[in-house]
This record gives sequence, C-alpha cells and structure tokens, in this order.
Amino acid sequence: MEVTVKDTATVLPARPTPRRTLWCSDLDLLVARFHTSTVYFYRSSDSSQSLGCLLDAAVLKEALAEVLVDFYPAAGRKRLDGKDRWEIDCNGEGAVFLEAECNVGLDEFVGFGPGNEPKYMQLVPQPAAAAGSEHDVSACPLLLLQVTQFLCGGASLGVSCDHFLGDGFAALHLINSWADAARGVIPATPPLIDRTVLAPRDPPAPSFSHSEYQPPPSIAKQLTPDLEQPFVAASFRLNPADIVRLKSKVAAAGGKCSTYEAIVAHTWRCACIARALPADQKTRLYMPVSLLRRLDPPLPTSYLGNAVITAVCDATAGEVTRLPVDQVAGKVRATLSKIDDAYLRSMLDYLRLQSNLSEATQGTRFFGCPNLHVNSWVQLPIYGADFGWGKPVFMGSARERREGMVQILPQPSAEDGLTVAIGLHPAAMEEFKRDFYDF
Repeated sequence: MEVTVKDTATVLPARPTPRRTLWCSDLDLLVARFHTSTVYFYRSSDSSQSLGCLLDAAVLKEALAEVLVDFYPAAGRKRLDGKDRWEIDCNGEGAVFLEAECNVGLDEFVGFGPGNEPKYMQLVPQPAAAAGSEHDVSACPLLLLQVTQFLCGGASLGVSCDHFLGDGFAALHLINSWADAARGVIPATPPLIDRTVLAPRDPPAPSFSHSEYQPPPSIAKQLTPDLEQPFVAASFRLNPADIVRLKSKVAAAGGKCSTYEAIVAHTWRCACIARALPADQKTRLYMPVSLLRRLDPPLPTSYLGNAVITAVCDATAGEVTRLPVDQVAGKVRATLSKIDDAYLRSMLDYLRLQSNLSEATQGTRFFGCPNLHVNSWVQLPIYGADFGWGKPVFMGSARERREGMVQILPQPSAEDGLTVAIGLHPAAMEEFKRDFYDF
C-alpha cells in the first residue's frame, strides 16, 4: 500500500481571531504528550461515481477556515509560560490540510478490524513532519488533517489532534462542526473555551485520597517472563441480542446494570482468567470517565479542553474470577458512582498540591498485565462527520492497541450492536476467545 501526498496547505481562520494565551487546567497538563490519531472511511454510495467528484479540497479548506474562527485555539500552538507551565498561544498560525492518493481500495482493510493500524497511520498526517522537528513543540500544529482518495472511489479522513487541545468530545465537536460547515450548515453550538471552569479552589482543600494517582499493582515475579512476549489484538462483536443476554446474566442476582457495567465486568473477568493470574494477584481496572455531566453545574459537551479523569477499581484476581459476576459489576458501579462534583473538586485540588504532576500520573500509566484499561467510545458521536458524502462506514483509532487496553466501540447503526477490541499476549488471547462468548 502506497500513499502519495499531492498537496499540503496551512489553513488560517477566515477572519481575525482573539490574540491571547489560553490558560490550561491540570487535567490538560495530565494528558499524554502526543497527537491522537483517528481515521474515518467513506464509501461512494453510487458505484458509478467516485467520491473524488465530491471531494472538493477548496470547499473543505474554506469550511475549515470558517470553523477555525470559533475554534481558534486549534489554530494556535503550545508554549511554556514564564513559570514553565504549558499554555496555548492563540496566534492564528493555522491548521495543516493534506490531500493524498492511495493505490489500493478500501477492501485492503479487511473489515477495518485490529491489525490495520500500521496502514491507518499512513492515512494520518504526522506532526513532526509538519513542524520540521519532533523537538520543536512551539512549531508543531495542534490540528492536522489528511483526505485520501482510494482506487475504489472511496476516501478517508485522517485526523491528528494534539491531546492538549481537548478530549474526545472536544475533538469530535470540532470535526463534526467542520463537516456541518462543508455541507453549508451553520454549526449549532460554538465551543466553550474558558478552561478556568476546571480551576482548583483557593485554597485547595482535597477531601478524598484519590487512589487513581497511586502506583498500580505489579505483576507477580513468576509471571514476568510471559510479559516479554509480543501481544496481539482482536475484536469481538456484540449484537443487540448478545448485549441483552449478557446484561441478563450479570443482573440475574443483583438487579439492573448498565450495558457498560456488564461489558466491563465480563471483560475484566475473562482477562483475569485468560492471563491465568493467581488468586492473590492484585489487579486494577482503569476507566476513563467524562466529568461533563458529573459536575454541578454540568459542563456542556461543547467544552474545548480535557474533562476526563481515569477512575480505578482495585481487586484481586480471585475476587474478579470467583465472585458472582453481578458483584464484580457492583464494584464497577460503586467506583463510578462516587465520582460526583464533590469528588471531582477534591481531585482538582489534589492535583494542584502536587509538586510534580508527572509523578501524580504514574498510577495511570501502566495498563498492561495484571491490569486492564477500558475506554468506551459509545457515548461519543464518532459517526457524525458527514461532509456531504454520507456518514463514515468506519471510524477508529489509528494507533496500535497495547497489551491490556480495551476499547468499546459503537457501530455505524445501533442495530449492529457494539465491538469490544482488546490487546493481550498470544496465549491469553486464545483463552480469552474461548471464554468471551460464554454467557
């Protein structure tokens, strides 16, 4: 597979925008220092017409320029202030837009399953190349976009968005607003750019211990050699009937449970069994949680920034595998239910009191065995980017999954259910495949 870039352009906001610096919260400073990489795929609805007839780069760039007026931080650059704290310099230097061609068709991606990520990355622009140096952060665009046409008439959109700019809701709000503008529709909701809404109290007064920032459980020594193996990725489709059946099993003894709680509890159990963890081995479940609706008053989904924390649920492998699954789901529910406005305000205060935020994040950085990191995109509008070519047939991360990382993904149609994608070591994956549909 070869991808040839035909043109690269810098798109500036269509009109003058505020020239200011944007203060960033500690949640912005906690995020990984890289650009998130996602890719959308589109098929031509008319077999006789290539999307190339509809992919008018001038229209896309004009729409992007309009959207950057409201989303003006996306046209800025990162920099350090006088106290070595990161901020966004809203300097209007623009986003990068690439046009490319690929010498294969969309069938090359075989159902868009795991294992395609190295190919996906060829469809996503690389920040270091645009900046001229991977070390010159101030020259690196926060937003890079690449539209690629395929031989079959289909197309892809690769998005490289600095995580510092915002979380999933923020990035998708930007992309979906751009898509609306390309169709001639005025975006309904402008972004909320004020990040001081997530500032700590003065003075900071944490009232919880915040175990999510404590070091994670380590693997027992006798299992360490197994961790040197490469890992593999696989995905598991759950149709609506599967979901009902799984929830019925999980809730059989414990009343109602959400789809998320059922899938997470079942996946955690299957992973512990597949990894053959000893009963006394400690294991930690990591769950990214949006703050937006948990704050009082709540923040809108138009918030342009990072409003996500990683909740943790600790147990032994014996508890996860031997307790009734409804009790495992109950542990998940109890962890999530405590995250309310009081807890979140305490957490913001706790982070402000840390002398080194990088040390505070050590507890959230090890997602591999014996731990599990489950990230759900089900509530995200990942299929909302219709540029006039129809909705995407697939949208997902272009980065390879690591061992112990799980994604719960919606399908383009709710009637098609959900997909659970996971990375595990080969022997564990074979056992996981045998157990996952046993419910």
